[in-house]
Amino acid sequence: MAERTRIKPIIVSLLVLFLVLPNISPSAEGGTECSITCELVHAIEARESVVELEWEGEKFLSQDDFRGPLEEALEGDLYLQASVESVAMELHFDGRRSRLVARFKYRLTDEEQAFVEKWARQALEGILHEGASHAGKVKAIHDHVISILSYDASGKNDNAYRALMTGEATCQGYALLFYEMLRQTELSQQLVAGNDHMWNRVLIDGEWYHVDCTYDDLPHEISYKYFLKTDAEMKSFGRTWSFSDKASISFR
Repeated sequence: MAERTRIKPIIVSLLVLFLVLPNISPSAEGGTECSITCELVHAIEARESVVELEWEGEKFLSQDDFRGPLEEALEGDLYLQASVESVAMELHFDGRRSRLVARFKYRLTDEEQAFVEKWARQALEGILHEGASHAGKVKAIHDHVISILSYDASGKNDNAYRALMTGEATCQGYALLFYEMLRQTELSQQLVAGNDHMWNRVLIDGEWYHVDCTYDDLPHEISYKYFLKTDAEMKSFGRTWSFSDKASISFR
């Protein structure tokens, strides 16, 4: 079996004009308080390209002091990490108020993301039957992803759009396409990474189960060796995992 490649790194650029205390909470609309980390998470989830935040602040810190909010915004959510290609940040301080300008570049354009979401909706209409159980829905998506993809050893097709365009995908491409399809349902899910590999985790009836479409895609057949496996079962296969890859975030 070909080596399964890991999530591609996110290159994070910081244009630091002035660095300010990063944990002061700016006021959102309606007076609701939200930390800088919270605002960055909301921006990424909404695929905003430019975000500007302002708050009262006086203290200047080093570049390392700003790593926290950005890492925290991405940490623990591999879907957000896999969505962002780069983010450049400018921090300004006028002696009284601080202003943060964050410019995001996403791995998929808005048009590509819309294509994937539309494709997922249409695909689900064809493979899910009324009254399907949660496990049945996961199986249908698992089988469909495997039936339309083959493994990409080149490492190029690492997102859902490229997977659909080429019919080939890295482990990240498999996992992201599965994720995009499952997010159209009511089920909760996570992306996980470990052993230089990425796969999915699904919540069914209060319990988490692993699904690895990449390793279940065998020549001329669909395997279920890595389908709906418990944490204990995955550990028995030698798997370890996390919900973040902090090493993939670099500052320059």
